[in-house]
Amino acid sequence: MFALALARPTLAYVAISGISSLQIDYFNSIQATPSQSTLAMPRRSSSKSKKKSQLALYALAFVLTIIMLSIGKSFLNQQAQHFTDLNEMPLADLKESGTSLSGNEYRISGEIADRMILANNRGLLVSIKSETAQGKAGLIPLHIPPGVNQINLERGHNYTFKVEVNREGLPVAQGIKAD
Repeated sequence: MFALALARPTLAYVAISGISSLQIDYFNSIQATPSQSTLAMPRRSSSKSKKKSQLALYALAFVLTIIMLSIGKSFLNQQAQHFTDLNEMPLADLKESGTSLSGNEYRISGEIADRMILANNRGLLVSIKSETAQGKAGLIPLHIPPGVNQINLERGHNYTFKVEVNREGLPVAQGIKAD
């Protein structure tokens, strides 16, 4: 606006400078059609590019979230399979001749049927309902020393035990994980 006001000749200026009426008409015609510099140029909308970049960021965050959730799920599934490097304890061999298994480490999974606190702070003695691969269920006695029992063992809950069979043929817990 200010540039337009400066470019517009006034009558006093025209009279003083001696500009002819032809030149005045020329100036008036220039003022009637504004020049390129005074026209408002259309602006580019920056919101479309912002929307595209925000959409890309949201898509990237969504993909990363899905990847992290799948990694977490696979990690939890691996942890849920406790003591997988050990063999399942053969119930038939334990019942027939438990001393033949002495010194070996096994895995026992099952539900705690009964538990008894041993005298003189010697730990717990629990009975575990466990099933064999053939579908036969049986009770397994298990000694849990005082240093191993770091979780609260409850009847009716499932646990997985890492056990070592002692000289008498009794499984002794080395580690416990809740299922």
